[in-house]
Amino acid sequence: MAVVLSLPYWYVVWQANKSPWYQDSVLRNGLFYTHYPLFNKVLLAVVLLYSFIIIIEYIKYKKILSHQWFVFCFALILGGLWALNQQVVTGTAIWPFHFVQYTIPFAIIAVMAALYRYKYVRGRYNYLWGFVIVLVISSSLWFGVYTQAHTYRRFLSYNLELQNYGAVFDWLNTQPKDCVVLVRENLEQPHTLNGMIPAFTHCNFYAYNWTFSLMPEERIYHSYLVNIRLQGVFGDEAEAYVAHHQGEARTYLFSNWKGLYGVPLFPDFSDEKLPMRLQQLPDDYRAFLQKDFKTELQKYRLDYILSEDEPLSENLINELAVTLVFNTDTLFVYRFSE
Repeated sequence: MAVVLSLPYWYVVWQANKSPWYQDSVLRNGLFYTHYPLFNKVLLAVVLLYSFIIIIEYIKYKKILSHQWFVFCFALILGGLWALNQQVVTGTAIWPFHFVQYTIPFAIIAVMAALYRYKYVRGRYNYLWGFVIVLVISSSLWFGVYTQAHTYRRFLSYNLELQNYGAVFDWLNTQPKDCVVLVRENLEQPHTLNGMIPAFTHCNFYAYNWTFSLMPEERIYHSYLVNIRLQGVFGDEAEAYVAHHQGEARTYLFSNWKGLYGVPLFPDFSDEKLPMRLQQLPDDYRAFLQKDFKTELQKYRLDYILSEDEPLSENLINELAVTLVFNTDTLFVYRFSE
């Protein structure tokens, strides 16, 4: 059943693999080429516990435990070790740091099963066993409630603020389908209009950093140059802008997640392109400024320009020959025509 249900996924992967941009895309989606091992302290501690149980049982009874519960739990934790370290054999890993969301709970289950089944704990220390059970359940419950309550308080005002975008989304949904919107947004904000446009409208975004699927590198680079240009950066400010916006630059110029997140692990793998791109960016931006901005935008389809917080400058409006067609107090939509 699992094979049948996953066939559409494998078909899409097979089709995507034919693209000349496939290899670049998988690296930008979190693939690492590495043979370096990755260890998790919780998982290693549980493996040592189970290994200790095996040794004790063998010394006492001259046999290795073969109970179903033990084999199953030992398989869980060994599977976790394999998931985190299969790249030692295969040479490829896909952001394995997310795997602890599964391996640590499995390790906790394995520990609880061992404590329950191992008679020297459950038989001789019933009160201690009961205390451990109460502690684990109450800790899990408290952590879950605290996390949800903290998240709610933290993001309530943020989510209320997002409701202000409803009017412009409604307006975009009255426009022709598959229209393309270039957003001049406040890059210091935690949210991004670009990311919400394809989610809440039938339009597409023009320039955005999180665009990884089978897109040529030159289009991503073009997107970043366009966004810097919309911020009103002058040629003599290029070096200073890059120096003070390293995180932003990484999100556009990285070629793999080692460069994006600065991962200290996997020393046998690196983002060799990122330093070169960061160094070349100021010169490339100055060259971009010498070109006609409207001509550069016309390289790809564009229907609307959306400016957040403030309208476009008069110089930019005249240069691009755009027309204001919709606005709220903080959002201004201009029609771009060829």
